[in-house]
Amino acid sequence: MDSVEDTLIADLFVALHLLRQRVETFERYLEGHSPALRGHQTPDSHESLLQSHAQLTAQLSAMEQTLAALAEAIGQRIEIDRGR
Repeated sequence: MDSVEDTLIADLFVALHLLRQRVETFERYLEGHSPALRGHQTPDSHESLLQSHAQLTAQLSAMEQTLAALAEAIGQRIEIDRGR
């Protein structure tokens, strides 16, 4: 990588990867602690937490796909290492 665009795009992919790792860590923490939910959540706390995690994961995937499409559109070749 030798351009500013390469560096910025790679940095964004790294940030998204780190965010994904933190979301997964948080999910594992919540699974072990089963917090009671407040507010307008459904009575099934476990199911609500699973749905929230699924939404976060889907949104991260969408951001990765959008960034990859943008990189391709500006002629940057970026390999996504999902590590999963």
